[in-house]
Amino acid sequence: MERDGFLFRLTTDNPNDLWNIMNEAIHKIKDEKLSNQSAGLVVNSVAVQEIMSKPTNQNVLLPKFLELSQLCKSVIGVRLQPNQKSQIVELVKMATQNITLAVGDGANDEPMIRAANVGVGIAGLEGTTAVRAADYAIAKFKFLDRLLFVHGRLHYRRITTLICYIFYKNGLLSLSSFWFGFFNGFSEEEEEEEEEGIDTCLPTLCCVTLAIQKIMYLEWAYQLYNVVFTAVPILLFAVIDKNHIEFHEPLAYARNMGGKRFTWLIFCGWILDSLFESCILTLLPFWCFSSVTSPDNSGQSYGLWSFGVVAYTAIVFCANFRLAFITVKFYIHAFMYMCACVYNIYDMCNIINKFVLLKCVTCKNISMNM
Repeated sequence: MERDGFLFRLTTDNPNDLWNIMNEAIHKIKDEKLSNQSAGLVVNSVAVQEIMSKPTNQNVLLPKFLELSQLCKSVIGVRLQPNQKSQIVELVKMATQNITLAVGDGANDEPMIRAANVGVGIAGLEGTTAVRAADYAIAKFKFLDRLLFVHGRLHYRRITTLICYIFYKNGLLSLSSFWFGFFNGFSEEEEEEEEEGIDTCLPTLCCVTLAIQKIMYLEWAYQLYNVVFTAVPILLFAVIDKNHIEFHEPLAYARNMGGKRFTWLIFCGWILDSLFESCILTLLPFWCFSSVTSPDNSGQSYGLWSFGVVAYTAIVFCANFRLAFITVKFYIHAFMYMCACVYNIYDMCNIINKFVLLKCVTCKNISMNM
């Protein structure tokens, strides 16, 4: 609040006096066109008790108090009881639909901290009650600005990207089966010859019926996609990625306000990306493998599983290196993990050939030509 600003006081329990003071303050702020930087409000325990005493639908003081509070730069509560602090927080949450943050260092602040969307406890001489009730704990009040403007901003950016990326990378794998469904009759049933390990021929574009009742990937591909091949890079991003922005840069914090990083438009953009990229990563290998020409003197062309391994490798590559483009700070070990996730597919093919006794040329042919 500015030094020459107006300060209004609510220190009585008389409802008529409270109404007159609040009504006069509201008109003064509006008539003189004062900015909210120039007005402040002080309210004590007896005034809050009178304002909150009646139910919401019968309370005429509550709307006035809320309107005056929103017109002021600061509202200071003097000697408020613990339940009154939590009532004010609940009032702001209900009336404004904004995200509330409460900071406290004592046991009397515990209800307020629990009522807020985000609670911050300060470890001090009054014990650790506030810290145990809070979402975040800091040692001193001066660390609050760094918690908000540095750690809070980075955490919000990471977690929103993490959510969108999880849907994106799973969409790549799931939607690839959708695109392939146009060539296999949308069937997910395996035939007995496939269960015996026979690598069936891939359907040509002019003979779609050969793909009926064939699935695109081996079983291990679905199981290891989120566990091995795409797990580590996004976890590293969500923990260590950071962008270097000056601490005293208010625009960096303002860009995160109002949920601007996690909107339906942004989320749908990620989904459309996965839809388009899965189409390219599925149809391009399909057209390349649809030729009946044998790649060697054996006379046998690559089959359905071979096509699936190549498409799967392309999807894992795209999912991992898409993350590299949105990572701000480069870490050599994170890049090495991305490369290792793609290379693990080659190792997995060799392991299946040697230990699973798969009687088909799928992994053998692919591993020899990767």
